[in-house]
Amino acid sequence: MPITAEKNTDKYRIRVLDRTFDLLDALAESEYPMGTADLCKRAHLSKSTVHRLLTVLEGRHMVERDGESHRYRLGSKVAELARCSRPLGSVDGTQIFLDELARKTGGTARVGVRRMYEQISLVLTSGRAVQATSRGDVRMPIHCTALGKAIVAFEPLFLGELLPYYRFVPYTSRTITEPGRFRAELRRVQTCGFAYDNEEYKPGFRCVAAPIRDTRGRVIAALSVSGTTAEINQRNHESIIRVLQAATEELSSSADLVLRSAANNEILRSREH
Repeated sequence: MPITAEKNTDKYRIRVLDRTFDLLDALAESEYPMGTADLCKRAHLSKSTVHRLLTVLEGRHMVERDGESHRYRLGSKVAELARCSRPLGSVDGTQIFLDELARKTGGTARVGVRRMYEQISLVLTSGRAVQATSRGDVRMPIHCTALGKAIVAFEPLFLGELLPYYRFVPYTSRTITEPGRFRAELRRVQTCGFAYDNEEYKPGFRCVAAPIRDTRGRVIAALSVSGTTAEINQRNHESIIRVLQAATEELSSSADLVLRSAANNEILRSREH
């Protein structure tokens, strides 16, 4: 009997773990937060079982509710465990870092570097736009993107020698096209520590970016969060900036990774030395 009881106990524990992982897999595979009814169908579990498992998982921060709704998504503990398995000092680790930033802000997180005279190259992207931007070297202009402003505002060479020859191409009616206004904008970035794109590159979209520094304090890249004008607004603007600036400070501790990641993608080979 003791052996049979032990086997039954082991079998029960395995079944519970299987059901738990079925729930986590269902949430991971879904693009949107899921309600209990959807989880029951996807994981083939009863409502009472799903409710009990979600209660435990929520208490351990493995899942979390989406605002005031009764829908669930993967929690912060999952991202923490993933980052532990892929350190921040690795390409995969930084990608997981961006995924978590996108989850926290509800926007698209990007890391960009300046390439040549008038372009910003996207090194890593997360969030809704990841599939569209992961197929090659995506480049954007400097003067009308938050990433561009956050980088060149702290580059003496650009401000002193390159800016007078820069071409201010208008992308929208809000694009800054006057050198004097752009210099004033960069001074604002230097003062507040972050850059803003208010429908200057694409109508209906906003972006906030902050610089990433290496161990010597040099700005070598920038981190941004972008979204629609409905997603980035007066109500959440300040909170997104706080999350973003905290993220750049953490990412700066492994800032050399950004350059290595770019080099691996053949984006920054000309800047290696």
